[in-house]
Parts: sequence; C-alpha cells; structure tokens
Amino acid sequence: MIGHEDGEAAHASRRGIRKPRVRRAALTMIAGAAGLLWHAGVIAQAPGNNVTLYGVMDLGVFAATPGPSSMTAVQVMSGQALSRWGVRGREDLGGGLSAFFTAEAQVYADEGIGQAPGGGMTFQRRSFVGLDGRFGSVKLGRDYTPGFFSILVTDLFAWANVGNASAFAVAGGTTARASNAIFYDSPTWGGFRVMTMYGTGERYEAPRDAGSVYHLAGFWTGGGLSVTGFYGRYRRQIGTTADSNGTAEYGAGFRYDAGKWKLVGGFAQTDPGGDGNAVRWW
Repeated sequence: MIGHEDGEAAHASRRGIRKPRVRRAALTMIAGAAGLLWHAGVIAQAPGNNVTLYGVMDLGVFAATPGPSSMTAVQVMSGQALSRWGVRGREDLGGGLSAFFTAEAQVYADEGIGQAPGGGMTFQRRSFVGLDGRFGSVKLGRDYTPGFFSILVTDLFAWANVGNASAFAVAGGTTARASNAIFYDSPTWGGFRVMTMYGTGERYEAPRDAGSVYHLAGFWTGGGLSVTGFYGRYRRQIGTTADSNGTAEYGAGFRYDAGKWKLVGGFAQTDPGGDGNAVRWW
C-alpha cells in the first residue's frame, strides 16, 4: 500500500453481504473474453494469444538497531523491491481488439507466506480484466491509480524502498491502488496521453460515497523529455458520514533523459488526515 488504500474499509463493512445479480452485456463480454484467453493461451497458443507467469524474488540480510537500543537484530527480508508473483494473459479478438487480464500477489519470501491473514495468497496487488483497441484500453478491477503512474515518471528508483516516491509514501503519500474501479488509458496523440479512473466504495448503506476515489493524469513525451501531472480525490468516512470535499491529491513533474544522465523534478501534495496538515513532496 502506498499511502491510504482506496476504501478497503468499505470492503470489510460489507463482508457477508451478497451483491445483487446485475447483468450487463459489456461485463459479460469482458468476462467471457478472459475465459477464452486462458483457454487459448494455455492450450492452443495461437498467434497473438499468450498467458505468462512472472514474478520477483528479492531477499537480503540486514542488521538493524532500533532507536536508542544497543541491541542489533539480523533480519532476512526484501531489500530493493517487494517479492511478488502473478499471471497475465492476452487474446487477440480480431479487428484490432484484444482482451487481457492480470492477477498479482505479494509474497513474503523470507517466510514463504502470502499477504492474507494466516499467510494465504491474495491478489491485492493487481487484479483486473480488460479490452484494448484503437480507442485505448478499458479495464475493471483493482490496479494502480493514474497518480501512481504520474509520480513514477519522476522517481529514478521506480517506487523501490529508497528514493523520493518511497519517502512520500511513508509520509502519507497518495492513493496508489484502487478497487472496484473502472480504468481508462487513452491512445497517444502527438506524444500526449491521458489516464483516468473511478472506484466506488460499493456501499449499500450511508454514507454511500465513502471509500470512492477518482484520478486523472496526463503524460507527454518527446525528445527525451517527459512531463506529467495528476489530480484526484478520495472520500474518507468520518463517523456516519463521508467528508464533504474529499481528500485532494495532486502533483506534477518532469524527467529528462540525456543518455547516461537523467534529470528529474516534481511536486506532489495530499492531506490524508483532512485536517490541513498536508503532506508535500519535492
């Protein structure tokens, strides 16, 4: 999780509540395409169809002395990046249209357990299915927000355990992932493209909009220069109501690649407490 997560409390509040059956032709088409994708990728391996297992295992040995203590503990844990594994696939539907999916889980490789209570495996890092074509791409499920990808442009360490984005994350950060969401990524026009998303808290009781989040980000790349900016709002639950304005999250930055040298700069701000004590990153 980078900063606050995306209305996961809303999930906890509705455990045990069954969703009503909602039949939507578009969702049925996407779900059916994902099923065909798995079948074609594993069995047929037709041109343009594939299913891939992927992952990262990162472990190191660390010596840590907490606070004023004189005791040093030796730990085996993730170093540069969190360990994870996943499965992703794609199927060519013809006419320039493709279906795709991804399911990615976090792994605590030092203990051989997953992220779920009791050490079970969950796919809370990424879990979505979608369609792409000349219109861009649309996906449903859980994934990184446009704000995450915007900040990623200006971080030389790519959201690893060191670097500017990591420090911003520890301080409060921005909403990195969103669940129960629809995501759109536009085609590129003259080096410019747009990403946007909306996630709902999926609540049946008041406040119904608690846990909802939306983000919009723009990206331009040309001549070794990349420029980006994003804006979003997250609706927190306060008692029995949702905050009226939501928590604003926004930022902008650039990256210039000159071969062996890279120059980056950026700014981001969020107010996770809603009390005016904004978290800023330069």
